[in-house]
Amino acid sequence: MRLAFIVSGYKRPDLLTRLVRALDGRPCAIHIDAKSQIFSEVVEALKGIPNVHFLPRHNCHWGMFGHVEASLEGLRWFRGTDCDYALLLTGQCYPLRTISSIESCLSALNGMSIIDYHSFPYSRWEKGGWSRVDRFHVHAFGRRWRIRPWRRQLPSGHHAYGGGSYWCLSRASAEYVLDFIDKHPNYIQFFRRVLIPDEIFFQTILVNSPLRDTLINDTIHHIEWTLHQPSPAILTSADSAFASGKWFARKFEDQSVLDIIDERRAENSYLGRQLHLGF
Repeated sequence: MRLAFIVSGYKRPDLLTRLVRALDGRPCAIHIDAKSQIFSEVVEALKGIPNVHFLPRHNCHWGMFGHVEASLEGLRWFRGTDCDYALLLTGQCYPLRTISSIESCLSALNGMSIIDYHSFPYSRWEKGGWSRVDRFHVHAFGRRWRIRPWRRQLPSGHHAYGGGSYWCLSRASAEYVLDFIDKHPNYIQFFRRVLIPDEIFFQTILVNSPLRDTLINDTIHHIEWTLHQPSPAILTSADSAFASGKWFARKFEDQSVLDIIDERRAENSYLGRQLHLGF
């Protein structure tokens, strides 16, 4: 099994470029938020690194559709590769295992995808998540607005599912998503006005699809959340990340923590291969 990576970033070019180098030469498509000023710096820093591709840029306002557009650009790029899986990351993620050991784990999954999903109403989200989809959410004049002319319903008769933003999709799942949106442009239009759609868009397509039984309902990341905070906590230690058994962790800001991960990554890959697949 061969991995390709889709990496989305908007700040800390030092962390983003370090992540790309840690991907061990695997094909990697990078999306830089169109509002960000780091694009030229990242391009220059990765000059000469093989298998790096830069995606068309979109404005990625928090909670809005630009994040989905960036991921879809990555899946379209992935379609043209010879890789078996597409794995979504941000520039503040980092691998806890060697890439070759992750690919070995994927070989044991027999073409299944890994994506976190929960049926609506989802108890961890306000109003079960319904307020994200049944109102119009727009970004204008530098802020986000919620408009309530009427209650909206998902197109195509789909039931809503939501979960973590980061996934590892097989080629079959990636192709299904792209074919689905080509055939159902109303689905894209609907989600342009959903709040935090990257946590609902892919789950809703795939869990309502014939591929449902090929989905592993889990996460590939170790992420720590603080109660009532909209963003994950900054990881200041590698211990909890390694203890999780996950393949990646986020969110990092301190290079010294990544130095520790680099020192321990090979050992973690060996233990993970011997004991479990990490899920």
